[in-house]
Amino acid sequence: MDRDEVVKEMNRLTAVEKVAFPLIAAFLALCLGATLLVTFSGQLPILNQSFGLQRAINLAIIAGAAGMIAILLLAMAVPRLIWVGRCVALLVLFLAALEVELRIFDHLAISVDHSLVDIASRPVKAGDAEIFLPQSTEMSPLGFRWAHKEPIRKTGYRVLMLGNSFVHGSGTTFATNYPQVLERLLQKRFPDRKVTVMPAGVNGYGVVEEHQLYRYLINKGYDFDLVVLNYTTGTDPSQNQPGTRLTVIAGQKQRLHDSAFLRAFYPLNYYTARYLIYLRGMSKTVDAPVKGKAGPKDADGCPPNPGFAASTLERVNYYYRPDGVKRVPIDMSIDALMALGKDVRANKQKFMTILLPDRNAVLEGSRSRFAGSPMDWTWIRDRISRRVGSGWPLLDMSDLFNNRPNLFFCGDGHWNDEGNLYGANLADEFLSNHIN
Repeated sequence: MDRDEVVKEMNRLTAVEKVAFPLIAAFLALCLGATLLVTFSGQLPILNQSFGLQRAINLAIIAGAAGMIAILLLAMAVPRLIWVGRCVALLVLFLAALEVELRIFDHLAISVDHSLVDIASRPVKAGDAEIFLPQSTEMSPLGFRWAHKEPIRKTGYRVLMLGNSFVHGSGTTFATNYPQVLERLLQKRFPDRKVTVMPAGVNGYGVVEEHQLYRYLINKGYDFDLVVLNYTTGTDPSQNQPGTRLTVIAGQKQRLHDSAFLRAFYPLNYYTARYLIYLRGMSKTVDAPVKGKAGPKDADGCPPNPGFAASTLERVNYYYRPDGVKRVPIDMSIDALMALGKDVRANKQKFMTILLPDRNAVLEGSRSRFAGSPMDWTWIRDRISRRVGSGWPLLDMSDLFNNRPNLFFCGDGHWNDEGNLYGANLADEFLSNHIN
């Protein structure tokens, strides 16, 4: 066989390729359709605090998928393009193999208890649902930030604190951490009641997950006298979204679509994409101030922090610009909150709600950046207060943190030590009126 014949033979589709090319093109077409649906149907982004990033990724996927489909179809008709088609097919097959390997690796070594990554979350079966907890510790098998071990059966008056990172606590020590300070204040106020506060704060949780966690604790035999839901009014926009579910990938709590079609074909629901995004985030270096050290406390006096400034701008525009009610599924959170309250009361326990302040809405330094824009800084907490406040006791801390930049970390939305102490004192005054 001479050289020309060899080249002609190599530029001819094999029997396997005649089947594989159309199948791969069909798969890419489904991925393209799923991405177009997510991009242009008005669905909320599923990447925490990264609307712009998700849209950029979606547009790249659309362009890439369309280009690869065109190459595969042309390769079946134009011999000179067969090698390009083979490269596309090999790339897709490589990504498929990588996806399988990452899923196995994740389920065996990363998103598990005693993970290779200390900060990894792990799934725990809770009845028909699945909840996600931090790594277990010697002090807490549930991975909570506890100053002392909590027995399953209470020995005195026990308060369960549900919430996200604020309840996990941003204090630099237990002496300046919101739940532990609250416990100390309540014990001082009620020396004969043996009051304990059990903090069950999990970073990234929304109300739906907090309700699932409450049921899990009850099924485990934990008992409480009072349950307090701490709701952060400036929480991640991706939380409590209709049509989505929370899961753990790369040890990080991440939100995927409920739709079987989107989970199968929308590339951002794949482990490969989530690992790449996670590694991208890990590679960034942000010159954030060291917590607990002296320095400017409010955004105006902070050193430049592009990442925090960008996420703040995106979140403020999402929440507080006109028609925010059409973007933010706040009623889903309120319905979940009401369901939790009914569940708690059915167990003959008291239930209360504390609305924690959104730094972006309560600090003048943040609000002034939007001077002249039609912003509604209070509509979320006003809506929650109207629907929830008539059902059980509710404390809205927002006005009490108004224009108090000294209570927040520089370049961070959480309370500093002073803020933790201040918030605990407010919660102590509120809860003490209902402990008897």
